[in-house]
Amino acid sequence: MAEVELTTFEASLQNLMIALEASNLDEAKAQIKELYPGEISRLLEALQPKDRSILWPSIGASIQGEVLKEVSEDVQSQLISEMSVDTLVKATAKLDTDDLADIVPNLPESAVHSLLLTLDFKHREHLNKILSYPEDSAGGLMNTDFITVRPDVTIRAVTRYLRLLKEMPVDTDQVFVVDRNYNFLGSLLITTILTEEPEQTILSLIDVDHSKPISAETDESEVALLFEERNLISAPVIDENNQLVGRITIDDVVDVIRDQAEHSVM
Repeated sequence: MAEVELTTFEASLQNLMIALEASNLDEAKAQIKELYPGEISRLLEALQPKDRSILWPSIGASIQGEVLKEVSEDVQSQLISEMSVDTLVKATAKLDTDDLADIVPNLPESAVHSLLLTLDFKHREHLNKILSYPEDSAGGLMNTDFITVRPDVTIRAVTRYLRLLKEMPVDTDQVFVVDRNYNFLGSLLITTILTEEPEQTILSLIDVDHSKPISAETDESEVALLFEERNLISAPVIDENNQLVGRITIDDVVDVIRDQAEHSVM
């Protein structure tokens, strides 16, 4: 009978389990060294709890934070319970605010306090804003890393501003237009900024199709549906007063879809 060919994941898991069963931690560490956090998280979820406990401390703190945001809640709780406060702070301090908001509710109070002390006022304020919304809402899903512009400026001014930033938030396909009170007025695609005449004003170019904001109270399953129906990469999030409070990206929505799939299987 022909041998069944293992998938890359199955082969990685098999080799990792063999190394752990042989108490060869150096070999186990070598096997996961070049893997992405998402790949490591999948392997950890497939291991027995005792094997996770053996492998987890050997993963660097900078990678541990990225892995914690990817694993299931049960596995996350186990791993967090086995970490010291100092290690938890080191592992999570560099995470994006929205990812941090997903993990903070599961952290011990002492770790949360220490972590908040490492954040500057702006990031602490952003984190508190996200945590003020239900976890399964658009507000709980959003991040606060986005670009805003005023309606009365020109394409030339916006282009100059973007160049000064040097680096844009991940999945930035549009900038959000707000007034002085941060009321949401609309959005403008990056492609439009690159192709329109430099002296055109932002107000005259607001993209109606991409300007429909999502309420912060919207359920995450509805958010996922809106992204699918509108073929979105990102979307603005507003509060009950039409003030811009955040942005949801396709990356956030993929996490929702994955969680829903896992729950449907269980």
